[in-house]
Amino acid sequence: FFEVFEFSKLPQAPSQQKSFCCPNSEMATLPASLETVTYLFRHGHYIKDTTSVSDAVLNWNHLTKGAKGTGYPSPFPDDVTNPGLVFFWIGFGVLCAFWLLFFILTVRRDEQKRRFHYLTTGALGISFVAYYCMARGQGSVALYDIFVTTNKFSPYRVFYFARYLAWITGHSLILLDMALLAGTSLNNGGILLFSNVITFLCWLLGGLSTSSTKWGWFGFGMAFFCVIYLFLIFPVRKSATEKSPEVERTYNILLIIICLTWIVYPVLWIIGQGVKAVSVNAEVITFAIVEIFALGVFGLVLLFSESAIEEATFKDAEKMRLPATYTPSSTIYQGVLETKN
Repeated sequence: FFEVFEFSKLPQAPSQQKSFCCPNSEMATLPASLETVTYLFRHGHYIKDTTSVSDAVLNWNHLTKGAKGTGYPSPFPDDVTNPGLVFFWIGFGVLCAFWLLFFILTVRRDEQKRRFHYLTTGALGISFVAYYCMARGQGSVALYDIFVTTNKFSPYRVFYFARYLAWITGHSLILLDMALLAGTSLNNGGILLFSNVITFLCWLLGGLSTSSTKWGWFGFGMAFFCVIYLFLIFPVRKSATEKSPEVERTYNILLIIICLTWIVYPVLWIIGQGVKAVSVNAEVITFAIVEIFALGVFGLVLLFSESAIEEATFKDAEKMRLPATYTPSSTIYQGVLETKN
């Protein structure tokens, strides 16, 4: 049930025992030992990385002042405390509420006109499941970053990778929404989806790196992130402009939402996973707010723009169904049935 790590040549602990809590209420004890400090880690609390844990404790001078200000090296990484945990649950609750609303809108919509509802509801579902995962202390790994030398925040901290898995899948659905709304080419849509997957996959690998290698991964991801912006602003937007005024208006609003919210991702990666200049709580709170706008508000604007959805789904089965009065002398021009006299 418990996994035991023993580290030698640590500073001598006092004769009395010191107990303290790790962020998710697990208990650990610093026993009275002259040569060895034994730490107990409960299975399943973090993904175990014995090398990282060992480095973190043996390099205790690079850590913060220790557990609860005792001055002893803490075997526990910087993790969310109550404020961050509250925002995990806020993110879960708000995104779940949006998902429920979009689900109701989906089932009330004609079956032939649900593709935007399916995509948007799916993106919200992926996101709120990821938030539940993180709120329950899962989807994370504790890593000791040997590249960080700052003393403001500990280089030994928890990295929540569950959100990156959600972005790889869920944000791809959001970009597919944009491509379908604009009626852009298959090539443009494919480039958007491919760039999104590569972007967040690279940033995920960078977050899992504990050396300067992370900056290479961040650079690769940033290059594909710029591709997403360029295609959304230029070729895909051009397609939306050519579609109809209503589609263009809705697309421009959604584009503004994406540009203003998604830019937070690389910035927070740099100051969070990159240089460890902000706390884990600050990351969690910021990401939760961004996700509510990037997914929830985005979905509200899209799914309540019924005219734009009608224009974007003009060639669905219901629109193309020929009336009973159709004769070989009738023609369909831009969706309007005309009869030759």
